[in-house]
Amino acid sequence: MKKKIDVTTYRLEYQNLPVSFDGCRIGFLSDLHNNEIGRNNTYLLQTIKKRQFDYFFCVGDMIIGTDYGSFQYEKTLEFIQKLSEIAPVYYALGNHEERMRQKDLADGTKILYQYKKELLHRNVIVLDGTSIELFKKGQAITLKGLSLGMEFYKKWWKRTPLSKSNIEQQIRQKNGFTIMLAHNPVYFKTYDAYGAELVLSGHVHGGIMILPKLGGIISPELMPFPKYDFGYFEGSNSKMILSRGLGTHTIPIRIHNRPEFIDITLNRTCELDRQLVK
Repeated sequence: MKKKIDVTTYRLEYQNLPVSFDGCRIGFLSDLHNNEIGRNNTYLLQTIKKRQFDYFFCVGDMIIGTDYGSFQYEKTLEFIQKLSEIAPVYYALGNHEERMRQKDLADGTKILYQYKKELLHRNVIVLDGTSIELFKKGQAITLKGLSLGMEFYKKWWKRTPLSKSNIEQQIRQKNGFTIMLAHNPVYFKTYDAYGAELVLSGHVHGGIMILPKLGGIISPELMPFPKYDFGYFEGSNSKMILSRGLGTHTIPIRIHNRPEFIDITLNRTCELDRQLVK
């Protein structure tokens, strides 16, 4: 049975966007959890192929990872293989991938290493607490993948604080126009202090159920009516787009909350442009 999917579009304007990236198209995916939207994700791929993208950014939890060491990612790898044939894919880690690291530390299985290797074989760049520059016509923007340990995914009453210096220790100071892939949106105030122009997050699954005027009802940390549930948020320095995600896990339902694929266009806007428009 074919599942329905929402495609949400954003057009973001920045004065400091390099000219070569004006009109850049980003396909943003999160929280597939080894699910299928259409047999073998055919429907999801058909939806994506209707649009033209420069890059795909996957912001974690594309797989299923359990606390007791079971991992499922075969459908995800098959889908990402086909995605990488359309445009370059960049992949940051979520808490389900982070469980692979915990498993490795516990018994030395190297499952995260093997998973990264499988992604590399599919021409996917994994940003595990690392950065990369994306170039167009000699100009660059910086893409950073923030990796948070499991202590940053605890229930809300046990939440571990995250500071700007914590981020800088991992992915260094902000340099130039920066997009940060950060799976957990709860730390948006810290991301804003860090100063990335654009933050892409997931994790919350839209709050499982969405109620009119109230939004998502619960986060994975069991926070009722979380402030960051889905959509667009703006701070002093940063804009954040928070995906409702594509799949389900733990609570295998979505009520008034279809799977979401996000289409982002970056545009350069300067004061001269504004004057000409007027």
